[in-house]
Amino acid sequence: MALFFNWEQKFSTGIDEIDTQHKQLFNLINKLNETITLGESQQILIRAMDKLVAYTYYHFDAEENLMRQNGYPEPFFLDHQVKHRAFIKKIAKEQLRCATDPKKISMELLNFFMNWFTDHILDADKHMALTLIDGGQSIGEASASYIIEDPPLDTLQEKESRFIALVDCLPAFIWLKDERNRLVYCNKHWHQVTGLTSCECSTDAWLNCIHQDDRDRLLAEYARAFRERTPLQTEYRLIAHDGTCLWVLENAAPRILEGDEFAGFMGCGMNISRQKQVESALALSVEQLEEMVRERTQELLQTNELLNREKEAQWTLNQKLEETKNHLIQSWNMAAIGQLAVGIAHEINNPLDTIHANLNTLKHYLQNMNIIADIAERLAGQLPDENTEAMAFDAFKKQQDPASLIDDLNGLANAAMESVNRSQKLVQNLCEFSRINKKDKDLFNIEENLDAILTIINSELTYKAEIVKDYGGIKPIHCIGSQLNQVFMNLLTNAAHAIEDFGRITVRTGYKDAHWLRIEIEDTGTGIPDSIKSKIFEPFLTTQPTEKVLGLSLSRKIIEDHQGELIIDSTLGKGTRFTIHLPIN
Repeated sequence: MALFFNWEQKFSTGIDEIDTQHKQLFNLINKLNETITLGESQQILIRAMDKLVAYTYYHFDAEENLMRQNGYPEPFFLDHQVKHRAFIKKIAKEQLRCATDPKKISMELLNFFMNWFTDHILDADKHMALTLIDGGQSIGEASASYIIEDPPLDTLQEKESRFIALVDCLPAFIWLKDERNRLVYCNKHWHQVTGLTSCECSTDAWLNCIHQDDRDRLLAEYARAFRERTPLQTEYRLIAHDGTCLWVLENAAPRILEGDEFAGFMGCGMNISRQKQVESALALSVEQLEEMVRERTQELLQTNELLNREKEAQWTLNQKLEETKNHLIQSWNMAAIGQLAVGIAHEINNPLDTIHANLNTLKHYLQNMNIIADIAERLAGQLPDENTEAMAFDAFKKQQDPASLIDDLNGLANAAMESVNRSQKLVQNLCEFSRINKKDKDLFNIEENLDAILTIINSELTYKAEIVKDYGGIKPIHCIGSQLNQVFMNLLTNAAHAIEDFGRITVRTGYKDAHWLRIEIEDTGTGIPDSIKSKIFEPFLTTQPTEKVLGLSLSRKIIEDHQGELIIDSTLGKGTRFTIHLPIN
């Protein structure tokens, strides 16, 4: 994988000519880096190496001329020149070795280049620039400004190495493409499933792992995404090395560097074969059920011709079969969603536990750092004012107050801990909600579960409505909680769908009287026309050409099974309120 070195503000010397040349050196190192990663020919590798070396010579000459022209002190100039000559001697030797054997051009050599340039820029070049800018004054201060600067320990290579280590542990297909739509990296899971090596992935061999019926479409979608530089979501079939066909849901997004520079695409694919199997099984079950309904309906029609007095009973039976089909589909869908939710929740919970533990450790370390800072303050105070170390410490405190830094770090750690706690709460809600198949009655806290569902579907509600909670503090009741959760989710989802732009959804709880409790879900949506109010609880009712009222038939049945009632009150153009009454005992 190519490790790209980005220009950062800390490398700026304040001299435009020098900074421009430094940026060009970074670009040439990245070009050589990319050439190595893509396995280009020997001639191209040598040419890229020669360009880097030639530009280095040019930069050193330009920099030395600038120092001469602006009266840079002779001792510092000679020291700077010695460093240039030593580096030229080193790269001349490496250039000769690479010309005879291009395999010598490796990531180790690139790291040597990059480390030398970054150290040289942050040390000698910044010293030179500060001296020239202030007219030769405070040369010692210029050196000190570098000495107290934090060393670049956390290099981009280390960051990307950690990124690779992370994505190699994920059970997902993660890849990177460069700006020319060439595959430059696939994670370990990708290699394990396809059986391809890194070298094979850099060619078109990866196309052989895509089902032949999906290749042309997938290539066309990639080409369009690269051309328009827009995110992409697609599904395709992947052929594993053992011949297994997997369904993959892939999301890809453009990689944009500083200065809006397009660097290619990053993609992440998830194995959805199990979901596809469930969908196929559901489709087959629905088709079989529909066939059963058609056969039964025909029998009822024949019976109706012979026995007219049973016509009403036959019609009722037909309606019950239709409603049963709807209830079965809803139950199967919710079971599949619950299985998927608990799987995702468990996958997320492990890294969250690790992050939580690491944050606690970090907060402990910050306490120790605070002690160290106090000790350093006291020790510095015992040194004479003219002491070099004391002066450096005072200069550091003027630029970066240790106490403020530690307070900021504590604030960041606390904010991160709050985010982890919220994420763990969401995982807990997902696990709780995923228990769809639980049929036993138990003590159920309605208000807590309403909060959990609002958290789960927050992404669907955030940009649709303001959520207003008006809870009356109702006590838990004995019921089948998973079924009531289905009702609450259906009503909240329908409320969001009914709002065209942005509105308000109000959730109220309280008591109707001493024997009944009340739950209301009210929206400021489009409302329901009078012509279909009487049919609102019929299976598969559609209120708009492209939108279905979700689960109202099943919701009413669940409430009735709990000896309660579901009431609708809607005004066209103003909104809808669903009221649920449930017995306390």
